[in-house]
Amino acid sequence: MDASPFSIGSNQPHMYGFLLFYTISGETLVKDEVVQVVVRLPFCLYIPPCRYTFTYPRTDKLIGLVPEKVWTEHAEGSIEVREELVVPDKTVYLNNAQIITEWIGASGASIQGFKGQNIELDKDPTGYFRFTRLTTEFDWEVPNGFNPYDNNDDESQNGIIEQLSSRTLDIANYVIDLYRTVTGDGYITRISHIVIDDLRIGIPDNCSIRKQEKLTGDKFTYKCGYHPYLFSAHGIRPAIVNKPGVIINALRKSLERGLRPEAYHLLELNAEVALDQRDVKMATIESFTSLEVYIEHFYYQKLSSKMSDTNIECLLTSGDNWRLKVRLKELLKEHGLKSVAELDNDLWQKWLEAHNKRSDLIHHNIEPSLEEVKKIVELNKAVIRLLKTL
Repeated sequence: MDASPFSIGSNQPHMYGFLLFYTISGETLVKDEVVQVVVRLPFCLYIPPCRYTFTYPRTDKLIGLVPEKVWTEHAEGSIEVREELVVPDKTVYLNNAQIITEWIGASGASIQGFKGQNIELDKDPTGYFRFTRLTTEFDWEVPNGFNPYDNNDDESQNGIIEQLSSRTLDIANYVIDLYRTVTGDGYITRISHIVIDDLRIGIPDNCSIRKQEKLTGDKFTYKCGYHPYLFSAHGIRPAIVNKPGVIINALRKSLERGLRPEAYHLLELNAEVALDQRDVKMATIESFTSLEVYIEHFYYQKLSSKMSDTNIECLLTSGDNWRLKVRLKELLKEHGLKSVAELDNDLWQKWLEAHNKRSDLIHHNIEPSLEEVKKIVELNKAVIRLLKTL
């Protein structure tokens, strides 16, 4: 370890641990294999631990999954229910819930050490007492030349885990979106990273989630697998000591001046968070809403010396002036300012394409790709930066 406790730099890489590779049958992989990835969600989904199969939206790919509720060490001694009860119109709770350790009034800033049996924190997004272990299953086209038995090929192995982790993350977030929509549990949100417990490659029919109607007690087999400690998939990196001095000074001055965060900037940050969670819908909507809020305030600021707030409101809502494209072009020119197209036509043309993606999403529920949304977020930021020069 370096003698100095500090390392200066803003782009510290994520850290890798190691992969524990193992074989069950030892058979050679073929072109297409069935893969199961077992991951931990940072909260509990209250659905039975049975098999669910579905076709992934806008594809013909059949997905299988099995959720399992898992107690943590904070709930030691809680009931493991073999046959879970489902009632048509009522939520089902566990009997004999009890608090074991004192909590209320205890010293300390957290509840670590608080224990109980058959209990949970209400609306807990952290899985303190219980979380869901999710097994996902899908078909995987094995890359040409990939040999999992080559123990010296760490780069290739890590790349495979990254690829399968990314796909599993998309499946998990799709399930989370549907769950929170159906249940109304808004405290559960999409996740940016997944913690993998196990990754299994080469699942035979008798062990396939999608080819068995019920959970069976048959011996579970597969060709090979990984128990990954691939921390980059978990977002592990060196611990930050402090943000740069310029940021700390900016925070201090903002506090001293009593500044309030701009709504458009908070929406920009929300879009970035949604992007981290691969939520293309919310990232697109939040990003465009950020631009809409900014341009609204922009006109009030620019026209306040000539017009009253009431007249500005009438101007912005009359005819087609409420349209974002009109506000960024014709309306600017009408009031003696250059349009975005005049300031940067290349940016304008790319932004128009992005706006069409937004329209497809809003009016037809057609999702843009993750790469397209990354561009959308950056384009809207670029337009705001351009407007600030006027």
